[in-house]
Order: sequence, then structure tokens, then C-alpha cells
Amino acid sequence: PYGMQPFSAAFDVRAIDLPLLAAKPLIEREANLTLTGGTAGARGKLEASTGDGGAVRVTWSGDVAIANVEALDPPTGGRLFAWRALGFEKLKVRNEPFEAAVETVSLADFYARLIVYADGTLNLAKLARGAPDAAPAPPPAKPAAAKPAATKALAAKPAPVKPRVGT
Repeated sequence: PYGMQPFSAAFDVRAIDLPLLAAKPLIEREANLTLTGGTAGARGKLEASTGDGGAVRVTWSGDVAIANVEALDPPTGGRLFAWRALGFEKLKVRNEPFEAAVETVSLADFYARLIVYADGTLNLAKLARGAPDAAPAPPPAKPAAAKPAATKALAAKPAPVKPRVGT
């Protein structure tokens, strides 16, 4: 058999305007939402290596931006959340052992539709598929109680922008 053990590689990464819709099947398999748009960008260093035991170690150091994201709520078809720009500056992430640190996080023009159900749970708490709370709650006995107890929308209409990564 052929192979490279141990393996080590380092990459300087500069990615601009990567469409998030390319990852839509993966995202929607893990989250109970419908992704309708967004782009990502990154600038930094990606390193990967294996040790003697064969475990893969991956490290990222740099900036990441995710822009013009919008997601819909599948049961209602309404807007669930959106933002114009989300940025992470001087982000450092390592998988083995897990470690994450970020110097600056920025968020512009954020919108989320928060619903507090009669049982006190939030709609956003049910986004993860397979989580205990991911299944929709059974309908209440009274039709009038089927509406959410309270609805609060933080509104800001997203405008198209390009992710700004690095300096």
C-alpha cells in the first residue's frame, strides 16, 4: 500500500464570494431551515497534519466573512433569519485538541424572527435536526392556542455586500 505517514501541508488561502448555496444540502440536512442565499470569504492559513497515530490535525488562522445570508422557516415559509455581513477577524481554530479563539466578531443588518411558544420554548432552539427539541411540538387541544404566545421580529433588510476578508 502507498501512503504518506506522517503527512503535513500548509496552505495560504484567499477565497472570495463562495456561494453558500453550494453547501445547501449539507446545511439543510443538519438544520431545520431553508437556505436561500449567501456568500463566504476567507483569508488566512490552513494547516493539516497527521501524527504517528494517524489522527488528522487541522488548524485555521485568519479572517472569515459570511454575507447576505437569508434562511426561511420550512413550516411557515417566512423569513427565519438574515444578515448582511458577519465577520470573524483573527480567528484561530484547531480540531485536535479542540480550541477556538477570535479577536473580533462583527454583525451588520441582522434580522431574526423569534417566536416564544406557549410552552416557553423558542423556535430557534428547534433548528438542529435530530436534537430532542427538533421535532415540532404536538398541536394544542384548543385551536386558538396553536398560535405562538409572542412574536418579536428584529428587522433590518439585508443589502447586497461582498464579504470583506483580511486587510
